[in-house]
Order: sequence, then structure tokens, then C-alpha cells
Amino acid sequence: MSIIINFYHVILSVAKDLASKASVIISFALFLISFLFVFHSESFAAMEFTIDGIEGSPSEINHDTEINVLFSFKNVTPSKTYYLEGAFQQKSGEHYFGYTWNNNWYQYGEDYTNFYKFEIASSSASSILKIKPDAGADGFKGTGDYQLKLFRFCSSQSSCGETNNVISIRIIGPSPSPSPSSSPPPSPSPNNDTSPSPSSSTSSQSPLPSPKPSLKPSPSSKITPSPEDVMNTAEVLGLQASSIPSESPSPSPEPKKKLFSFSLPVIIILTGAVFLIASATPLLISKLKRT
Repeated sequence: MSIIINFYHVILSVAKDLASKASVIISFALFLISFLFVFHSESFAAMEFTIDGIEGSPSEINHDTEINVLFSFKNVTPSKTYYLEGAFQQKSGEHYFGYTWNNNWYQYGEDYTNFYKFEIASSSASSILKIKPDAGADGFKGTGDYQLKLFRFCSSQSSCGETNNVISIRIIGPSPSPSPSSSPPPSPSPNNDTSPSPSSSTSSQSPLPSPKPSLKPSPSSKITPSPEDVMNTAEVLGLQASSIPSESPSPSPEPKKKLFSFSLPVIIILTGAVFLIASATPLLISKLKRT
């Protein structure tokens, strides 16, 4: 009995040890998960690339005015390197246009490595980008309201992102000049007739020789006399028309008559009758002898 009681106490002590260890493991796991979630919460958030405004906050600018655009990055996983470009657009679907400064003015759409290189070493950063409109581009439609946007490039000519917002600004500039239309060439005047006059053309041409009649008979002048002409000629000469041989159709040879015109069925019937008579003759003779 004492052995059973001791065994029972051992089992209880082992269960208590396992329960305490399990609670410690569970508590440690919950702490680790909470720590990782808090520590990496910023890395899970989406990166923000925004335009914070324009220096001086102008509501309108001239078509050749340079502006300083304030921008910022947030929730960035360092380190990052971007090439930044600015552009204007009248409305969605229209062409972008503009210049970006990076020790020189570079037009929208040029190689991305020419634009402003911006390196980010922390989770957030901000700076200024200098841009200006391009009044000679296709996207510029004259004085009107336009939208300003910034683009970022990573390692290729394709943009890897743009600002989360746009800035509306009015651009004042000359209206785009229409392309010159090609005028049709002037039609020639009816007075300026350059065709040669009949007198000049006649005098410059030599007269053609007139054809001389040929005395030799042509081979095509042979005449074949018709039968009527031959008959008339014969009467004149005193000949009778019957003496003149006339072409009459030769009689066709008559087909030879066949000596026997019996058909095959008739021959078969006659042959059968002969055999029948030949076979019946002895019987008739024997009957006649009996009688």
C-alpha cells in the first residue's frame, strides 16, 4: 500500500514540474511575439512618398518659372537610393512635361540616371527638388490648371513609384502655336500655254512622200470563178449544160444481206424441238409395231 502512495506522489511532482515549465515556455513565446511585432511594426507599414508643398506656396507661375518642391519619405526600410523626377500634367491621360534640375536641366523622359539622386539612410527623410514647366512640350496646352507630381526610379527606366498626392497649380504661358499648313502650289494660268503653235510645228516637220501606185498585180487579186459563171460561159461557147460534168454524190455501198437472220433464242428453240422429236421417234415406232 505504501508503494502505491509513493508512486502517486512521484507522478504529482512530475506533473507540477511539467506544468511550470509549460507556463514558462508559453510566457516566453508570447513575449517574443509581442517584441517582434512592436519592433517591426514600422517595416510592415507602407512607404509614403508625398509632396509637402512648394516654397512660397504660389497659386500660379509663369511657363518659365523655377519652383522648389518640398517632399518627404516615411516608413522606409533603409538603406534606399532613388532618382527623383518632377512633371506636370493637365489631366489624367494627357502627356507629362517639365524639367528637373540636377546640376543641369533634364527634360521629362530622359535617362533616369540624369535626375536627382536621393539616398535614404533612415526610415524617414525629406528634401527639395527644383523643377520648371516645359512650354514647348506636347503636354503643355497653354494657360490653364495643371497637376504637379513627383516620380521615383529604382534601377531601371520604368518608374518604381510616384507621390501619394499631387499639387494643383496654374501655369501662365503663351498658347501653343499651330503648325503651319502647307499651301497647294498655284495652278498654271491658261495664258501661259507652252504648247507649240501649228505654224511652228508644221514648218519644223518635213513633208511625207506620197505613195506611188504599183503596176504589179498583187497575189491577193486572184479570182476564183463561181459555177454560175462557168455555166454562162458554156452557153456562150455553144456548149450544153449537160456536157459539163457536175459533181454528184457517189452512191453509198449497200449493206450485204445476211443469209440467216435468226436470233439466238430461235436457234435454241429449234435445237430443243429436234432433240425432242429424235427422242420420241423410237417410242412411236415401238407402239406402232405392237399394234
